[in-house]
Amino acid sequence: MVERYDAVTQSLVMAAIGVGMTAFVYGLVGVIVKLDDLGMFLMKKDSGAAKTLGRGLIAFMPWFMRTLSVVGTLAMFLVGGGLIVHNFAPLHHFLEARHWGRRPRRQYRGAGNRPRQRRHRLRRRPAAAAPGKQRQIPLTTN
Repeated sequence: MVERYDAVTQSLVMAAIGVGMTAFVYGLVGVIVKLDDLGMFLMKKDSGAAKTLGRGLIAFMPWFMRTLSVVGTLAMFLVGGGLIVHNFAPLHHFLEARHWGRRPRRQYRGAGNRPRQRRHRLRRRPAAAAPGKQRQIPLTTN
């Protein structure tokens, strides 16, 4: 679908997406950084609920920032490692030869060849009772 547009249009769309994503990410980071200031602001209010919310934000932010730094570091390693693996041909071929990064494909068997979903426990049926006699079957729980 993108190929049908000329290079100028493609470039302008990519630039607009880049600027929009940059503004979004910087705005999100700005809000995260200022959440502790919001907590301090709420603590100065007269309302008990606002003070409680402010104290909660102040107590939550150090934990959140530590968690965010670990998750962000892990994400950078994963992205950087992916870039290295995909752009360093010998390493890429080495890993691809060992099927790393690929999920095994499930073979489609067709509607009539699907494996059974339920597995039944085999139970012995009681032998038939002699004519005229009632056989008592003990009740068991599974």
